Amino acid sequence: MEEKARGWTVEDIRTLLCQLPGVSAAGVQLADDALREDTDEIEEIHILANTSRNAKQIVRDVQSALFATYGIRIDHRIVSVAQMALDMSGKPKAPARVRYKGMGYEETDEKCVIRVTLEYNGVNYSGEVAYPSAKAEAYRLRMIAQATLDAIGEVLGSDGVYSLLDVQKVTIAGVPLVVALLETEDHRILSGSACRLVQEMQSVVRATLDAINRNLEKHLLTI
Repeated sequence: MEEKARGWTVEDIRTLLCQLPGVSAAGVQLADDALREDTDEIEEIHILANTSRNAKQIVRDVQSALFATYGIRIDHRIVSVAQMALDMSGKPKAPARVRYKGMGYEETDEKCVIRVTLEYNGVNYSGEVAYPSAKAEAYRLRMIAQATLDAIGEVLGSDGVYSLLDVQKVTIAGVPLVVALLETEDHRILSGSACRLVQEMQSVVRATLDAINRNLEKHLLTI
């Protein structure tokens, strides 16, 4: 039995889905026994879309388009959507950069509170860490770096993407630096540095961002 005996081909489905708002490419995987004429013969649908609409809306559009055009009912769980920021030509573009916005530091007899604020796409995201004042000097650099990572977690909507291994002050060739060492969720080691000629606390934030800068880009393209 040829595909067209069902009233549609895989190419028909791809063409239909690529006409949906925000969709630039579509892939369709049929089940092994796809010659049967029922609604389970489409096993997987993969969508590449821009970020103009959220993934749930796109999945609903896919379901509606298939049913309205070909009478095909599918479960939303077989549809996966990858979203990328696209330029005017439809090609992927680099996401906006995460930028340092500011820092707050409060210290009492009992505790210190550090708040780091980052900016992404015009929106501010903050991470906050508190620790005992008695350990302020020993913990300060680590807590600034951790507050930075907490703010990154707010940007990505997911904690634990990056873990802090260590952050230290060093001097290389007479230049004072802050060096941050991080680990990704897939166990890759990242390092970053920043000069500490002016604001030491800001240098910790910048060293932390320097460590994750390139790795962070792939995560930003999917939010």
